[in-house]
Amino acid sequence: MIAKAIIETDEDHDYVFQEILLKRYSILRNGKESTPSNVIEKAIDLHATRIIGSSGFQKCIQWLWRGWIAQDLNDPMQFTPYKNMADKNFWVHFDHDRIRAPRYQNMFQVLISVLYLTLYTISINTGM
Repeated sequence: MIAKAIIETDEDHDYVFQEILLKRYSILRNGKESTPSNVIEKAIDLHATRIIGSSGFQKCIQWLWRGWIAQDLNDPMQFTPYKNMADKNFWVHFDHDRIRAPRYQNMFQVLISVLYLTLYTISINTGM
């Protein structure tokens, strides 16, 4: 309940996304450091439905899905906002950094699958 209240009450989205939800932390257990993970990964792994259902969490997931926030190329532990988010020019949004977003990866996989099925169907129907 405390985590949900913190996520929902803070109005500074950049701070909530960068410093609370997406910053990776590791835990020391018996003198051994665990694999770094962020709040989003932990909440999903632990099925923390109250945190997952919070509006700030859902907004962060939506921003990640759309490519408005992406991992930094130089430091994968950091996430950076997309610089041309408000630009209305169509071709500006075909940025190689943005193509790494899950939304566009999913679209690309669907396109390749449809193309493969089309070519496969054509080759089977024109065969012997």
